[in-house]
Amino acid sequence: MSDLLVSTITPVTAHIVLTCELDPDDDGFRLNGHEVVRVVLCGQITSLETKASFTEYMLRDDTGTVKVVKMNDTDKRVDIDTYVKIIGTVRVVHNERKIIAHNICNVVHPAEYDCHHLAVEYNRLRTNAPVVDTYVPIIDTDARKVHDVIADDDVSENGPDIQEICASTRLPVDKVRRILETLQSEGFVYSTIDEEHYRSTGALV
Repeated sequence: MSDLLVSTITPVTAHIVLTCELDPDDDGFRLNGHEVVRVVLCGQITSLETKASFTEYMLRDDTGTVKVVKMNDTDKRVDIDTYVKIIGTVRVVHNERKIIAHNICNVVHPAEYDCHHLAVEYNRLRTNAPVVDTYVPIIDTDARKVHDVIADDDVSENGPDIQEICASTRLPVDKVRRILETLQSEGFVYSTIDEEHYRSTGALV
């Protein structure tokens, strides 16, 4: 029987990221008194700087500019002036707020950008439940096994690779890849140095 998990993503703007309340107890963030676990943000890439293991982007929307950090992918690139949608977590790095991106995808139609800002406003009006998109994806036993192998790896900086995951879960590589695609799209894991190594976002509970 499948395990169920409630996944919460809060739509935000650059201004919200830079001004939301810092929770002194756990270094997390709160918006309207509610914990912010993961966020989704739409905007335009205005600059980028590529480092050895990650790329730092400047993302601008109608409210301001915020830095976004994404581990480098061997076959993925986001160009300057591209409009994107980012799913990630807010972190303070060297006293500066940044979004640690788990997933970045292109905004293919201007309506997506407009809809995002409507979602932010709708979320603001929902004072008792600030999450605009709460849903229950089905996370089956095999997917949880894959995630647990990634989450339990506290030794390697880049996370376990697919072969290690297969060996630990005894699942075929094609199934592991499909599971990883799902977990990554949901924001539960992210690739690090390439599409073979993964780390957990800590969101699977």
